[in-house]
This record gives sequence, structure tokens and C-alpha cells, in this order.
Amino acid sequence: MERGRQIAIVAALVTAGTLSFWRSLEGESLIPYPDIGGVWTVCAGHTGPDVVPGIAWSQAQCDRVDWANLNRFGSAVVRCTGNAPLTRGQRDALTVFAGNVGEAAFCNSTLALRIKDQDYPAGEAQFRRWVYYACQSARGCQVSEGLFNRRVREIGRFNLPGQPAVFG
Repeated sequence: MERGRQIAIVAALVTAGTLSFWRSLEGESLIPYPDIGGVWTVCAGHTGPDVVPGIAWSQAQCDRVDWANLNRFGSAVVRCTGNAPLTRGQRDALTVFAGNVGEAAFCNSTLALRIKDQDYPAGEAQFRRWVYYACQSARGCQVSEGLFNRRVREIGRFNLPGQPAVFG
């Protein structure tokens, strides 16, 4: 798919509803805080070198970065699921999932592969595998109640009724 067309598709797919869903899952803080993994985070899950402990962000800054991030995550969904027809709910769920686990992890996941193959039930089942944290510790991986609850909500969004919106 050519780059300009891909950007137009993403622009049509990331909506105010996507942003609202993203913020309902991530929460929103103008003050940077360490997340469950100790990564400094601000706004609705934004991380990176521009997040400095103790330096607050404005709502306008958060609005800009949240939209930019969602467009990036939405682009990863388009790029990594090919032309699989997806409903609005499926696109929203996959976009916020990609934002939570990271674009590379999403694109290399069995979830993305199952969606690309249009095996939606198998794709839905893959959400449930992404509930662990602290996998590098001596105690092994631990289930995060917060990630578990988040995945339940993403699955709910994924399963909202709707006609597939084919943009391919």
C-alpha cells in the first residue's frame, strides 16, 4: 500500500472515539509518573525522552501527543494486519492494544498474524495472552490485574457489533 493512501486510511480510522477509549484505558495525567514497569509516563500513556520527572505538561501538549501517538499506533495496525476487513470496534481495540504493547511487539505478535489471516476468533483469544509483567524477574512472569482488566475491555470493544469497513 502506498504511504499517502495508508496515511489517509489511518486518518479515517483514528477518531475521537478511539481517543476516548484510549484515555479511558490509560488514564490521563499531566504530571509524569512511573508506570507499572518503572517507565516515566505522561498524558495518556506517552513515554519517551521528552517525559521528564517533575515537569508537568499542558492539556494542549497532551492532546497533540495523544493524537500523534494514536495515529502512529493506527498506522501499525494498518501496516501489520494487511487488508483484513475490520469493524470500528476491532480497529479501536487493535490500535489501543498496539499502543500499550508497542508497535514492534504488536506487528510481531500472533494476534496481528491471526487478524491478517482474518481468523478473528483466534485473534481475539490472543488478547488474553498479554496480561503479564515482570517477566525478567527471578519469580517469573506475574499476571497484572490492571492488564487483565484492560484486555477484557479491549476484547469487549473488539466484539462490538458492526459491519466490516473495508479500506483495502
